[in-house]
Amino acid sequence: MKLRNKLLLSALVLLLMPISTVRFLRSLDKWLVSREQIHLSEKVQSLSSGLSPFISHWETERSLTEAKLVFPIALETEVILDGFENEWEASSNNWNKISGSTHQFLIGKFNDYFLLFIKSAINPKDFNEMFQYELSFSQNSDFNNLQIKPQVPGKILATSASNILQSRVQGFWYAGENQVSLELRIPADLVTKTVKLEVTTGTDKNTSNWLELLIPVQEQQQLLDSLKVSFGERIWLLGTQGEVLGSKGELIESLSNSDNPFLNWLIGTAPRPLEDPWLGVSQLSGSWLDEAQKSGWATRILAGSNRHQRRMIAVARIGNIDNPSGFMVYEKITGTNLLLSQPQVGLLLNMSLGLMLVTIVIFLLFGGKLSLRIRRLQRQLTDSLDRNGRVINLQNAGKSKDELGQLSREVRKLLGRQKGYQDYQERLASRLSHELRTPMAVVRGALDNLKANHQPINSSESNIQYENKNALPGDSSELESSELIERGLVGIERLSSIVSRMREAARLEEVIYHSRCVATDLQQLVKQITQGLASVWPDYYICFETPPEIFARANVAPDLIAQALEKLVSNAVDFSEPSTSNIAISVTQVASTLSTSLSMDKGRNQFKISVSNIGSLLPEGSEHQLTENMVSIRNAKQNSNVKSNIQNEPHLGLGLYMVGLIAKFHHGKVLIANRPDKNGVISEFTVVS
Repeated sequence: MKLRNKLLLSALVLLLMPISTVRFLRSLDKWLVSREQIHLSEKVQSLSSGLSPFISHWETERSLTEAKLVFPIALETEVILDGFENEWEASSNNWNKISGSTHQFLIGKFNDYFLLFIKSAINPKDFNEMFQYELSFSQNSDFNNLQIKPQVPGKILATSASNILQSRVQGFWYAGENQVSLELRIPADLVTKTVKLEVTTGTDKNTSNWLELLIPVQEQQQLLDSLKVSFGERIWLLGTQGEVLGSKGELIESLSNSDNPFLNWLIGTAPRPLEDPWLGVSQLSGSWLDEAQKSGWATRILAGSNRHQRRMIAVARIGNIDNPSGFMVYEKITGTNLLLSQPQVGLLLNMSLGLMLVTIVIFLLFGGKLSLRIRRLQRQLTDSLDRNGRVINLQNAGKSKDELGQLSREVRKLLGRQKGYQDYQERLASRLSHELRTPMAVVRGALDNLKANHQPINSSESNIQYENKNALPGDSSELESSELIERGLVGIERLSSIVSRMREAARLEEVIYHSRCVATDLQQLVKQITQGLASVWPDYYICFETPPEIFARANVAPDLIAQALEKLVSNAVDFSEPSTSNIAISVTQVASTLSTSLSMDKGRNQFKISVSNIGSLLPEGSEHQLTENMVSIRNAKQNSNVKSNIQNEPHLGLGLYMVGLIAKFHHGKVLIANRPDKNGVISEFTVVS
């Protein structure tokens, strides 16, 4: 994983800070809700206890037990009778339907009047049908029925069942494109607690159930007005059956949403406008009412408008358990507990998020800059070395005072020392050869002069000397001097050969460094080199055995290929008998691509140049050591099988080492092993193009 990615992951750990803050706030919200629930239960019990002496005489019996309870809409402004419902501002709970029909109606109250709005969805072809509306009241009322038979859109005339005009009843009938509507205003003294509506369209008659109007008495309203309700809370006064006797307050959000959408998502602010499920209801029911009747109080947390919002209710019984007079319900939206401190919470979260984002940006900038400096240092180090590990140039060191700048300067010092040691090694062979040639020339000259002074004398001179001195021919001291002179000359030759080979190896590394590859027919090149090598060693049968159908075209350095092949053939000649076996040279193409530490190229051509000879075998386990520098594996048995003058040649192990350098230059490698038939050795190196 890259350093920049590691720093990014480390920076993301800072996300735990706002996450832990949000978890704390939500746990705090739960605690506040539980505390608020207890507070509401205590508050509603206190209110119900205070109201019990005042409402014990209220009538709680219903007129008709089968009637539907309807709480008239308390209209704040006078409604204009025009057949439109815009001024009513009713919710879906305020609408009452006549089962089996499209007729719906609203019942409201303003001052001393009851208002009725009836709308019917019809097809345009039914406009010619006769519409008739009839309101039926309780049998105990002197005013029993009210009939309306509109003819044309406009004001209506209302009559009683005995066809007496009721001028106090006013209304307007509207016929629209797809619906008709009737809006009435009826004096309160004409309306009883129970009412039933009947709508006739042509021959189709639809009648509603009996409706019982929940009309708060003056004492109830005064008691509700005397209670103090906080903003965003609502209090209900219910009868024994859960019928709504009155309410005070509005269940709305006490605070508006924050301008921070992320904060709203975390805390869970409620949408606006608030969806009030109890708006316009006439009767409340639930298990919490039964629980409050038995135990005296109950609390519930109901679902709100979204997943973060909850509605908290607390209900208390008014009166005793045997003869309750009603219920007091206190309602409030939860989820606003945290919103009450929203400016402080928003400041806390904004600071946390801001610090987190700034820290992440700083981490990314620091990590990016650090990664860039490390890549720059790596690129400088790569540009300072070639593919063979030689120092070619020195890059400028960093000037920063931190650890990376210090590392850059130390790396440059290390490369400078490496380059100095590399230059010293490159000049060492030349200096040694130059320094050794002078004393070798002096020693050679001295030995040549000494040898000239010890030349054999002719027989006549020898006879005269023998006769005069009575000396025997072949005196031992003279023979020993001649043998020492010969050994000195052989040593000088071997020392000269060593110097030459050391200089050849040093020169070869420099030649490899400056060599350039060209497109060459490898088969034709090796064939020409084989012919030249055969002329150098005429006593050995050196042949080229590459099949003619092989097309070996590769980018190689021809001079280096010739030197490598010459070293392999020279090594094969050393361990072969002249005129008894052949030395075979071949070029083949390898199917798989070579993968070395220096070359991981895919899809390139690979060719193998092999030299096979019949002779002594390699010792087991020595194959991988032959291409190392200054390594030569020759035992007495092998030396006895080669020609006699080979023993006088110095063997420094440089030949196969130079072959390895040439193969490495061509992205290949050297392999030396015994032949499968165990009759000799096969030496090969590969080139990749």
